Amino acid sequence: MFGLILQKLEELMRKVAGSVQLSDVEKRLLLADVYGYEPLYMLLNLISKGADVLLMTYFETPPVDLSLLWNSSNATNISWIKDIRGYTLQLGSSDGNMAHVAWKLLDISQYNELMIMARLVPLGEGRGPYIELWYDINNKYDIGVGVPRAASDFLVWKVYNGTSTVYVYEAVDLSVGDAQAVAVYYDRSTGRFLVWRNGVLKFDFTDTDVSPTILGFYAATTSSTDTRRVSNPMVIVGL
Repeated sequence: MFGLILQKLEELMRKVAGSVQLSDVEKRLLLADVYGYEPLYMLLNLISKGADVLLMTYFETPPVDLSLLWNSSNATNISWIKDIRGYTLQLGSSDGNMAHVAWKLLDISQYNELMIMARLVPLGEGRGPYIELWYDINNKYDIGVGVPRAASDFLVWKVYNGTSTVYVYEAVDLSVGDAQAVAVYYDRSTGRFLVWRNGVLKFDFTDTDVSPTILGFYAATTSSTDTRRVSNPMVIVGL
């Protein structure tokens, strides 16, 4: 069985290299290879129940534009681009102190359940990129990577009533430039979060303090110019 999967993956990679249109089965195989079979099952289960596909990109430019959601007063060099790799985020600090920037991707206020898959690539030291589930600047969840953080580089920040805390973290030391395949399941009605990194379930927790209405990305840096990337394949569905 494993040999058959490897054969199919080799065929898939040849198609990608030749820019051949992928079938639905091949797309699912690709997602399983990148994010793992458990997140893929959760995704397909939501789709089978009628979930809306809010974003689905494999090897093409994402169709959804970003917009600036919020930035600290010392944030500078703020920009973003989208291309076949996904989204590239640019930011900087004007004074050497931590500068914060959040970008809006989607309005998720009407959805009770979400499944989010994205590859997070820290291209410089600092916070992010994070998948941000936002209600307002004082109430949000940030899920992703921060390099370096003394062997706690994969984590969830919770901001509630203006107080920011590391809610949960994995004791792992990640490197600049290494893509982390992150999948997040969120159930608004129960506050249940399931978070996978590279196909392995890392966090399973429940928190109902914040009911987010916006999905976006967040990063922070002390450098004058810094870059983060959120890479394909990306899938976001809401039910």
